[in-house]
Order: sequence, then C-alpha cells, then structure tokens
Amino acid sequence: MDIITFNNEISKLFKDENHPVILYLKEEMRKHHFHPSYYGFFDSFLFKYGIISIGALPSKSKNKYVPFVNCSERNIFREQKGFTFLSKQEFNKTESGQFLAKYLINCLKNLQASNFRNWDSNLNYGVSD
Repeated sequence: MDIITFNNEISKLFKDENHPVILYLKEEMRKHHFHPSYYGFFDSFLFKYGIISIGALPSKSKNKYVPFVNCSERNIFREQKGFTFLSKQEFNKTESGQFLAKYLINCLKNLQASNFRNWDSNLNYGVSD
C-alpha cells in the first residue's frame, strides 16, 4: 500500500468536510500533532478504540495488495474480531491506498463524536471494573 496516496486521499476528503466526527478528528490531530502523516495518526489513535491495525497486505499476484482491518472484539467500527480483508479484489499500491482511505472515511462518517468521547478502552480486551 502506498502511504503517500493514503495521506493524500485523507487530506482531500478532510479538506472541506464538516461532518462532526471529521471535525472532532481534525481537532485531535491538532492536539496530537506528533504524527507526521494521517496514516501514523490513525494507526495510533484508532488503537485505543479497538482498531489494532489497518493496511494492505501483498497478494500472491505480483505488485497487488488487499486492504485489511484487524480489530479487537469490541471496536468502534463494529467490525468482526480479528483480521478482515476489506475486498476480494486486489489493487495496485496506489489503488489500495485510495481504497483504504475511503473505507476509513466511510466508517468514521457512520459514527458520532460522542462515540469517541464516551469510549471505555478497558472494554476493548474484556477488562471490566
């Protein structure tokens, strides 16, 4: 997967977006600007919400990739626990970055900012009071 393409796609999608979750994430990015890329930010930020990793794995076909998400049992996207391929289709590096960025934006737009604010990350791994 091409991280530069991913970052460019997220930047384009974020630029004029006024969705409450996107505005919340823009603010979080300003507060925690230690990540030089959107990919790095999301990889770190989403971990505390049960999204263990996002990316694209090389397929058996030469120079092709399959986007994936790896989640804990309780995760903010309500995805299945474990490793999930997001498409049966294989993509080149650029296309996989674009696909993953669009997947992420779609998931985020299905949430409310309160989903992030009220999240109890202790429950991600079955830990409770």
